Amino acid sequence: MTASSLATVCNCCQYSDVGNLPTLARPLRSLNDMTCRSSALLMSVAVLACAGGCGPAASHSETDSTNGYPAAPQERASNSSPAPSASGKADGVQPNKVVFIGGVCSTQFDSPDSPLGEWPDKKSVDAAIDQRFEMSTPVTQLRLTLDKECTGDSWCSIHAYSNGAAVLSKTLSLFDATQWNILWVDTVASNEGGSELSASRTASVLEAVGLTDCELMTSISPSDHRSGWNHNDTGNHIFYMQAGHEQWWSTGAWPHDFFSGMANDGLVAFHSAGGMNDTFHVPEDDPWLCFREPRHFVNHRPTGACDGAPRDHDAMKIHGLPGAK
Repeated sequence: MTASSLATVCNCCQYSDVGNLPTLARPLRSLNDMTCRSSALLMSVAVLACAGGCGPAASHSETDSTNGYPAAPQERASNSSPAPSASGKADGVQPNKVVFIGGVCSTQFDSPDSPLGEWPDKKSVDAAIDQRFEMSTPVTQLRLTLDKECTGDSWCSIHAYSNGAAVLSKTLSLFDATQWNILWVDTVASNEGGSELSASRTASVLEAVGLTDCELMTSISPSDHRSGWNHNDTGNHIFYMQAGHEQWWSTGAWPHDFFSGMANDGLVAFHSAGGMNDTFHVPEDDPWLCFREPRHFVNHRPTGACDGAPRDHDAMKIHGLPGAK
């Protein structure tokens, strides 16, 4: 691709300085420009080129080895918290329902590639929440689901995937979480701490060119989520956190490493999936989830392998469920 054609592509994204591009801040002005619309391939290149920066990224200091993120804590824990046993709480209460919460851009959890888990003595409930437009909508819908499914004689455990874990966290912090019979929460690839991809140009470009109708994906970044509610207020419900470390080449290498060398599953970094209370730079060549308790949000406990599971973000969705590979 020539320099002139690269400049044309980036101009379609409203960039003028190819070498030092600002964050995409408003919709494309050239959707009717045949130069930008004439080829699906050109549009694909535009998304990749503009998302990757069309040149050197200038958002972080080159002299900072953690690229603006706090260094990983030194006080590691040797083991993770054990996962809840099938027997339930110590008083013998067992869950009779498992509520499943899907990820960003979804309206449910269940799909051909990720069916609900099945147990002979538990009802599987698919939380029908709409995560396409703004966080307030799924929060309200999840509250209604919990009102219906997790009160009275019903006792629930919850399997929350990706941004679904963020929706649950916000719901528990905004409402009286003690009104619901929740025994524990199992989160996989949690986006509670926000995704660097949402803060990148990629999400804005995709939404702006109409390649997705999911507005929410542009507002679930670390700064959005970490400042959005009190993550320490879970109503004393325990979040058991599991993370994957199988990266995607498209987000961890070319055209740009969106995670600045942090351990990630292709969409969320360990600081989010592990329930850490800051955006700690856990290096990709030394992935670790189990730090001392003060480094995690209250009632957030890594479980499983401390170095995470060898799975990417998609595969983590059904991690730990019956029949999952």
